[in-house]
Amino acid sequence: MQKKWIWAYVISLHVIILLILLKPSAAAKVHDSVAKILGYQQVNERVEYYVNSLYTFQRFQDAQMPDNQSIFLGDSLVQSLNTLNLNTPFVNFGIGNNTSARMLNAIDTFDSKSTWKNVAVLIGINDLNAGISAEEISANVNKIIKQLPPDTDVYLISALPVSQERETKKPLKAQILLYNDQLVKIAQQNDNVRYIDLHNHFTTSDGFLKPAYDRGDGLHISTKGYTVMAALLNAEISSE
Repeated sequence: MQKKWIWAYVISLHVIILLILLKPSAAAKVHDSVAKILGYQQVNERVEYYVNSLYTFQRFQDAQMPDNQSIFLGDSLVQSLNTLNLNTPFVNFGIGNNTSARMLNAIDTFDSKSTWKNVAVLIGINDLNAGISAEEISANVNKIIKQLPPDTDVYLISALPVSQERETKKPLKAQILLYNDQLVKIAQQNDNVRYIDLHNHFTTSDGFLKPAYDRGDGLHISTKGYTVMAALLNAEISSE
């Protein structure tokens, strides 16, 4: 906390100097840029606190976990999924704002993972939205798989499309397709891994998220979308 205030002081001092030296228009731009940077820092700190807090709760759950359970790892797309609608009773370990890097760092802290029967993984859209490459995300996913016993059945679930409106604000379509291709390759290289394609079931003919499945922000899916997701997962994941 002390380091944070020191940096804030240093930045503020430099801003004051620049405001004195620069023209009013230039000074205004500097002020807006610094405010934006500090705002992002505060948002990132809140996100990290939120994610880490939920991982702490999940570790408490993990300490009570019976053997041979099915675990669903992921981000807010998983967190909002009611796993009671799945034929296989999955423990929902989804966390909003989660990323592949955070998941990789956390997976080793789950002591029960050596007994997990099934693991479903739906992750990646937050990485892509943050500018992380498809190759780096898939590498993290592959490392996560390597930390599980080789007899654990792993289901890699495709990243879902985004809406056309969201694509115009930040293009993700090409990277989503590239990332899904990387997941296919991981499944092909590991006997215990299976790829589940949800992406093609959620897209329009142009490759964007179908409006009926859009919750409203072009990224998260609606109740109808989750009904479709559950049906597709039930068709692909063994309930044995």
